[in-house]
Amino acid sequence: MKTGKLNALRALVIFMAATFLAGCDEAELQSQWPSKPISIDGADVEWSEDGRYFDEESKLLVSIMNDENNIYIRWLTRNQTTKMLVLQAGFTVWIDETGGTSKTFGVQFPLAKPKQRGTINPDFKPRTKVEDILADSQYNLAVLSGLEGNRQTMPTTKAEGLGIYPRLGLEQGYLVYELKMPLSAARDDLQIVGIGFETGKVERPSGQGSRGGGRGKGGGRGGKGNGGGNKKMGGNRGTHGGGSPEPIEMWAKVHLAGKPIE
Repeated sequence: MKTGKLNALRALVIFMAATFLAGCDEAELQSQWPSKPISIDGADVEWSEDGRYFDEESKLLVSIMNDENNIYIRWLTRNQTTKMLVLQAGFTVWIDETGGTSKTFGVQFPLAKPKQRGTINPDFKPRTKVEDILADSQYNLAVLSGLEGNRQTMPTTKAEGLGIYPRLGLEQGYLVYELKMPLSAARDDLQIVGIGFETGKVERPSGQGSRGGGRGKGGGRGGKGNGGGNKKMGGNRGTHGGGSPEPIEMWAKVHLAGKPIE
């Protein structure tokens, strides 16, 4: 990422030039039509400063674009807690072409780190740096489909054959996420889609009890608040008792862009 572009992005966040989503019951976002081809490479080069949306709870700065056949999603964050939550607990993007919040098709990338089982070798040193975890996360994803939650894990190279291209990058302290997903064949009738972002949950090590229990914005102790259910864009992000971050779960209704008239 060029220094000038990165500085402009920082200024964009600081001076609230992006649209803030915190506190919204349901956000409505406007997708942009790409002015040039987008390379899914974990970089921010092709993304315009227009149409960026900042979620104050998750600390994600989100952009969405589409063309005739695909939707492109990019977010970035500099927040260390959010970075580790995504890389350790996994991150899923859901897309509902009815414009709702149905979890009938999603892509999980990166996958959650597997839990350690059995006796740990005392000489084993886990990879805990963001750069190391990021490198280990690039090779596999899971496609989630159907009302019964069918899950198919595959290499990212195989997913490209389905038109799904994910990538993570790290640039000057920012974790950059990009995803390209195909839209349905009935593109001419598709104007609004629902897009959800969701992470897994980071569990406390066994034997560590709660010391007071963090209470997230919205009420639920160590939970999702408001009795559960989907959290919208700008949703809850507190901490579980013992300091574990709450999982991210938020939705937005996205208005797709039409092709510019030449």
